[in-house]
Amino acid sequence: MDRPPVNRQILLAREGLATLSLLAVLTGAAVFWPLAPVEVGPAQGPTQAPWLFLGLQTLLAHLPWLVGGVLMPGAILGLLAALPWLAGGRGPVIPTYSRRPSAWEYPAWLALAAWAALTWWGWRPHG
Repeated sequence: MDRPPVNRQILLAREGLATLSLLAVLTGAAVFWPLAPVEVGPAQGPTQAPWLFLGLQTLLAHLPWLVGGVLMPGAILGLLAALPWLAGGRGPVIPTYSRRPSAWEYPAWLALAAWAALTWWGWRPHG
């Protein structure tokens, strides 16, 4: 039995409602059941973030917390999130050989490459 096609606006509204509901549940869990603080003793030395956050830790090591921890990652994530709208609605934003990339795609790929470079920089042994 075939189902009728779903209207895209209805589907988008349902997915948006599910996302906001999950965000509300996670926010409530974070407020009412916070994690215990982690104590680092002086004998343990400096802690290193998991590989996923090494780029952020490297930014925080070399820049003020507001710039390296809030503004730069927020601008990168904002650019990546806005990329479908900035590309002009010409279809998928995934690079293919069948079309010329939009001017907005270059900074997004540069940001991803910079994040990978910062992750590598934080991973390699210093000293």
